Amino acid sequence: MKNWNFDLELLVSIFALIISVSVAVIEYKSNKKFKKIDVSVGYYDEVFKDFLLVKIPDCMMKMSHDTEQKKLNADLLKQTLKDIRKKIYFLQFHNPDAYHVLYQKIQDLEDYLVLHININDNIEYVQIVSEIQTKLTDVYKCIWEDVYF
Repeated sequence: MKNWNFDLELLVSIFALIISVSVAVIEYKSNKKFKKIDVSVGYYDEVFKDFLLVKIPDCMMKMSHDTEQKKLNADLLKQTLKDIRKKIYFLQFHNPDAYHVLYQKIQDLEDYLVLHININDNIEYVQIVSEIQTKLTDVYKCIWEDVYF
């Protein structure tokens, strides 16, 4: 009977050791994953924060309609979009799918700005600005959904 007790104690000890090691391995992998996410989010903040919170809203505030020349003045926004495209180049290696989607959305917006530079009246200006805001919303969503998460 004593031998059976010893075997049971040994079995319970081995089982406890396996559980302890398993928990330690799972904890290590989980911490490693969260550290990687923290580094990525920190880098994304470095790249996008100023553009999303300062530069793009500033560009939208400064965008204007030259009624005499019947032109849309969105040069600052076009330059900012080009700057974003340069800054996201790293994504091509880190997250190629997100890079291509984001790059295309930015390029579509730039193309729209180039194609809609001539404006006949204030009603057309309001429609164009509304479409620009819609396209900017797509860019913001892409950054938030495809790049960050």
